[in-house]
Amino acid sequence: MGITVILKNIQSIKYCKYEFPETGLVTIVGGNSNGKSILIKALESVSKLKIKSDECRKALIRRGEEVGTIFILHNGVALNVELSKDRGACSVTLQRANGEKVRRTFRDGGIEELLYDEIKRSFFSRYSRMRYEKYYQLNIMGNEMEKIIYGK
Repeated sequence: MGITVILKNIQSIKYCKYEFPETGLVTIVGGNSNGKSILIKALESVSKLKIKSDECRKALIRRGEEVGTIFILHNGVALNVELSKDRGACSVTLQRANGEKVRRTFRDGGIEELLYDEIKRSFFSRYSRMRYEKYYQLNIMGNEMEKIIYGK
């Protein structure tokens, strides 16, 4: 099972689902304005807690929308980040593999602990232990994706 990332109303992306392999080298290629940088920016904003900054959070939300969502699924653990222009309406929900849900709002606090203690181990540490058995190339055209596999 790999990693699934879904972006809704994030910058120019209305909806896009990305699926990545569990292991291997991932490259993202595509024409201009097809969402390559947006995907990286969204993941970085979550992993580095840039979503807490009003400027960063508002810049991520698609123009004309009030909310945006960054959803990540890995090994049965789901992270749902609901971003709103209103800081008080933002939340992070973690659903563990056993079905237990933990929700934190920006107002309540505790997002750092939720992300750093559990999420970084599950979602973001994958990149540091990556094995280069396969080479995956994700070709993003519009909001469609074509996967080309090289190697084993």
